Amino acid sequence: MSPMFRLFLLCCNLLSTFYPINGQLDPGTRLQIDELIENVYMAENNSPALGLGVVKDGQVYYNTGYGLRDISNGIDANNDTLFFIGSNSKQTKICAGMVPFRTNFVYDNGYFSMAGELAAGQLDNLFAQLDMQTTTYIKVSDDHDNMPNRALGYFLLDGQLEKYNSELYKRTVPMNAAGGILSSMNDMAKYMQFILNNGRVGDVQVVPEEVMKWLQTLSNPLPSSGKLTVVNDKMATELGYSLGLFMGVYDGWLTVYHGGYLTPFNSQMSTFPELNLGIFTVTSGPGRLLPNVSHATLHYDVFDIIQGQRQLKVSPQPQQTNRAGSCIIPFDNWSNVYVRKATTIERKDFATDAGLLQDEEIVGHYGNGQSGEFDVIQKLNGSGDFQLYLSYGQWGQAWLSLLPGEESYNYLLVWDSDIVQEFYATDPSSEIIAVYDRVVRSITFLENGYPTGTYLRDQYLDDLPTTPWEAGSCGQQTI
Repeated sequence: MSPMFRLFLLCCNLLSTFYPINGQLDPGTRLQIDELIENVYMAENNSPALGLGVVKDGQVYYNTGYGLRDISNGIDANNDTLFFIGSNSKQTKICAGMVPFRTNFVYDNGYFSMAGELAAGQLDNLFAQLDMQTTTYIKVSDDHDNMPNRALGYFLLDGQLEKYNSELYKRTVPMNAAGGILSSMNDMAKYMQFILNNGRVGDVQVVPEEVMKWLQTLSNPLPSSGKLTVVNDKMATELGYSLGLFMGVYDGWLTVYHGGYLTPFNSQMSTFPELNLGIFTVTSGPGRLLPNVSHATLHYDVFDIIQGQRQLKVSPQPQQTNRAGSCIIPFDNWSNVYVRKATTIERKDFATDAGLLQDEEIVGHYGNGQSGEFDVIQKLNGSGDFQLYLSYGQWGQAWLSLLPGEESYNYLLVWDSDIVQEFYATDPSSEIIAVYDRVVRSITFLENGYPTGTYLRDQYLDDLPTTPWEAGSCGQQTI
């Protein structure tokens, strides 16, 4: 073998260490990513299954699944496994009244749901044009646990993974556009390529290029900082929100991304337009990931590996990193934010002759124009005593337990249905308190101190007027 030919083989070997062969990652790079995901991210989060999709330069670099999509039957996850990709489907705050109109940014799935209903037909057509053959919505008729290729969700209870009640997913049906979509790694790879190609699929411009660029143009800036805090840190900061996508910067590169959450599924898609790179990951539980081993930090790690900037030394203990938050101004420190956590619950100055609150006074029907209706009744508890009981649709069943305090009007919700699994997965320490206003005759819910909605006594949705709207009321027309 000639010295020149040996040199040629050596160069080929070195190049294969850092660059994909035929559009795929080389085995050494795949092994780094596999070990990182299995030994760090899945191990630390106790995730039952994880899906990964990576595309670059119009090619699928790596699509795969890890773990078990069905633990009881020992069925592996793969690149055809359908995961809920979500979109923060659990509303945590009500926009109305939180900030003055058109002064600030607040994320609300309700409005995405309305937009999704208006564009439902176009969305189905888009999936077909992108050849996303397996992507679908949750349906009331679904038997999710027994449907092909579907990942089952799991949550942690006393340190053990328990199967999530799949019937709970159907709560999302009225707002499927905001969080009820299931997709596979193969289909998400096609979607990321569609995003990175500015709406083009092959030779067909499915969505006008100017529209795609408009969707990725910053419309709601967020407070951010580019300051590094340690020498070997990298800048990871939010810039703001565009139209359905967040925008930020990682290591100097623009990133367009969005996270999704439909309990207990958690996902994130990140694209780096200038590098023509896209990364998507999703987990089937046990809920929200730990901050230092989140989908965001996983994407940064995969980004660095693919860019050849470093080789990770994987160990069972994740490396501490400041990248996910060191350069982002904490929410509580924003100088222009109107929302503040309620550290104490205000009580009205009730008339002294009104007497102590009686359970019968709270019994009744309550409604909210955005969030629906519920009833408060009296029901026999396990001790044989009548106790206040909240009935909010199929799953919102809870006992109202009066909190101690003189003339207290605050009740802790003690869940009486599998909806409690939502809180095991999302925030096991979460407490929801119902505060009764004796003057206004309303109930306001506080979740960990934050108001999440006020419901008026004897308010029925059928009695409310339709949402007022008139041409020109929403600013300059852009379409």
